[in-house]
Amino acid sequence: MKTNERRYELIVWDWDGTIMDSTPTIVQCIQQACRDLDFPVPEDSIASYVIGLGIHDSLRRVVPTIDPKHFPTLVDRFRYHYLAKDHELDLFQGMRDLLENLRNQGFMLGVATGKPRRGLDRSLIHHRLEHVFHGTRTADESFAKPHPGMLLDLSDRLGVPVRKMLMIGDTTHDLQMAQSGSSGKHTALVSIEGEISPNSVANALDINSALSAAFESKEATGVVLRINSPGGSPVQAGMINDEIKRLRGLHPEKPFYVVVEDVCASGGYYVAVAGDKILVDKASIVGSIGVIMGGFGFTGLMDKMGISRRLITAGSDKGMLDPFSKENPKQVEMVKKMLDEIHQQFITVVKEGRGERLKNDPDIFSGRVWNGEQAVQLGLVDGYGTVDSVARDILKTPDVVEYTLKENFAERVAKRFGAETGAAISKALTRSAEMR
Repeated sequence: MKTNERRYELIVWDWDGTIMDSTPTIVQCIQQACRDLDFPVPEDSIASYVIGLGIHDSLRRVVPTIDPKHFPTLVDRFRYHYLAKDHELDLFQGMRDLLENLRNQGFMLGVATGKPRRGLDRSLIHHRLEHVFHGTRTADESFAKPHPGMLLDLSDRLGVPVRKMLMIGDTTHDLQMAQSGSSGKHTALVSIEGEISPNSVANALDINSALSAAFESKEATGVVLRINSPGGSPVQAGMINDEIKRLRGLHPEKPFYVVVEDVCASGGYYVAVAGDKILVDKASIVGSIGVIMGGFGFTGLMDKMGISRRLITAGSDKGMLDPFSKENPKQVEMVKKMLDEIHQQFITVVKEGRGERLKNDPDIFSGRVWNGEQAVQLGLVDGYGTVDSVARDILKTPDVVEYTLKENFAERVAKRFGAETGAAISKALTRSAEMR
């Protein structure tokens, strides 16, 4: 007698919002933690969207404009409120019976969650579910969602092919994780879009996390970094460049290509030179190897209006470049020297990355930009190509999996019309060095 083969052998569940009816409580705890510290309080839609990413990633995304040094305190406040309510949380109605029934039918069961291991174990014991699951993975012992690391770990541990696994969750992170995990051999893609800065999507923490996941993936035959950026923070660009070098050293067998779309200027190019090869379009804009610092001066307007600046400092240079005070020639020279030093660091990184491919042209380091065709002739880049052509023709794995964690619509709206409004005004009145 012929029997029907089961399509799935292992069913993997998300925890919060899928097995546990915990989403409203987590949202409230995130919001209360922000209130405790006088941080911007996220809307319900934003706070709920990040659930599943892991506690540190989640909190950093709901309040992206705060200084990173405050995140440990924010995490502590969230945990304080969550642990006070943890014992009140319960399973969704009928969930226990469903899990027991599936196990009795012979299905293997697993968990892949953004919760830390201690939190998941505490919940499993409290709800007497530790005997139900054949395997569990948490974000603090693997790669966080949407990277497929937790699914691949469960596949290896339980001996079940990924094609025989079913992922059940309540967020797009779960869907992306399942799609990535089931893709088989693929080209890993990481994208840098827009300004490179601590408070943008293209921040070093996120980009480096995505790059690490891409290099570590056993299914990725190579890594492509897609850049469309005018530049930004030299510190953030340097952190990404350093991480690429580290990862290439750890995984010398894994090819790493940079593909430029519209723009790869200044800080974007600082990152790009860490690649094995840089490919562009003939019309791409490349270069701008320089450093700039800008601001405003209001002293003339203040004189006309009869307004005087009263600034009290301890330290002769503490009020340096204050837009409401007259420029001090000595301080201006200090800033110029600092910019020259950063520029020289940039030049050194470019020369190290490009080596003998770089032509001997003094204009290369003048801060000007070049189109893609000129950039090829100058040795700033290696040739022409796209993400698809690299995946298809060079790496021979046309399936492309995006490893970059994207903003959702709610996050973009909140940042544009919320806390970033004040940050933009502050930025306009102050000065900081940028590679652009």
